Amino acid sequence: MGPKERKLTEKELKRKEAFETLCLEMLQSGYRITPLILDMGVWKANLAAPASMLPFIALTAWLYCAVNHRVGISIEPRILFLALFLGLIVIHELIHGITCAVFVKDHFRAIEFGFMDILMPYCTCSQPMKKFQCILGFIMPALILGFGLAAVSISVDSYFLFFLAELNLAASGGDFLAVLKMLLHPSQGQDTVYCVHPYKIGAVMFEK
Repeated sequence: MGPKERKLTEKELKRKEAFETLCLEMLQSGYRITPLILDMGVWKANLAAPASMLPFIALTAWLYCAVNHRVGISIEPRILFLALFLGLIVIHELIHGITCAVFVKDHFRAIEFGFMDILMPYCTCSQPMKKFQCILGFIMPALILGFGLAAVSISVDSYFLFFLAELNLAASGGDFLAVLKMLLHPSQGQDTVYCVHPYKIGAVMFEK
């Protein structure tokens, strides 16, 4: 038995209806549909997603200590740290949206945002993309706010920026798992596009 389906909001129900219409149109055009979504509940995802990023978190921590030759914790002032982290959560989703908007026909008109839970905001795109475009849409926040910010923190020796980077890497766990699922399921068709799921973590593959 799969995880219990959460109750969708009115906007999500409209996105679901539009997505079902898209799927029907793709089927009529000869495409096969393969869901590549994370089949787990919201709270399980809140645990599994950050855990999947532990190797990257450990690697950046080792690099920080190796380059700066010191170990310790200093993230003062804590209120500013928390405020910046919450702000970066919003920026994280905006980066998803901006990246996907670059690749699709209707640009920002195809982008929407929502919450799976109070701790899980998400961004979705209603139009299909090529595989590398969809992957970039998923991983761009981790590249910029995770690895990019970690590189800056290492170069300037800032624990404050380093822990922001580490938290952003942890927050990118769902994106990483979605990309991993895409990579582990190669297309068998010659014409393949991907669409971000309208209210779940992951994408749907259309191929023919």
